[in-house]
Amino acid sequence: MLVFSHTLEDHLQHLCAVIEKLRGAGLKLKPSKCHFIRKEVKHLGHVITPDGLKPNPGRVSAVKEYSATSSVTEVRQFLGIASYYRRFIHGYAKTAEPLHTLTQKNETFLWTPSCQAAFQILIQKLVETPVLAYPNFQEPFVLETDASIKGSGAVLSQRQGDGRMHPVAYASRALSPSEKNYSISELETLAVVWAINHYHAYLYGHEVTVFTDHSAVKAILETLSPMLGGGLRCLAVE
Repeated sequence: MLVFSHTLEDHLQHLCAVIEKLRGAGLKLKPSKCHFIRKEVKHLGHVITPDGLKPNPGRVSAVKEYSATSSVTEVRQFLGIASYYRRFIHGYAKTAEPLHTLTQKNETFLWTPSCQAAFQILIQKLVETPVLAYPNFQEPFVLETDASIKGSGAVLSQRQGDGRMHPVAYASRALSPSEKNYSISELETLAVVWAINHYHAYLYGHEVTVFTDHSAVKAILETLSPMLGGGLRCLAVE
């Protein structure tokens, strides 16, 4: 059970409210699984803080010593670690594409310069991962997307208490063989539609501004507003 508050008094009030809800539902807590009056809590490879979510530094630091250059098994093990933290990595799918190619069936294992570059970039991004802010559903969201023949990417952001934009989550996906035949307008539209569906739980019924770097997509995306309860605004940035 995790209860974060700005002051000790708030923390105790929130804690009592949560316990009363649990008692009313007939649920019990295991003391060894509960954490009280802590600024940070480690949970499932992450560190939960009052400011946001970040990877467990202990888990990530081990990646710096990792070697994935000898076999498909090693590459898959590395990608397993990297994929677990992909929500923190901007453009993960496009960056990892050369490594995923190595793991495909009937693919000759050949560690190329592009594989080495992808490997080093992922390690750097894992070590330097940002803190992901918690979503505030009283404030509007900003969704930025990009697309290429290698994949689609998206960043969900929000203006926080310091007045600055902070990432809430990163997401990316590789393209299917048929999608790689799409035109650039179709790829850019696909990226936005996919991103809206991916973040639907965050965005539905809330105001969101979508930024795309392809102006021809803007008119098409106006039709997506009903999917979000009418709160979609699309801006094309050339």
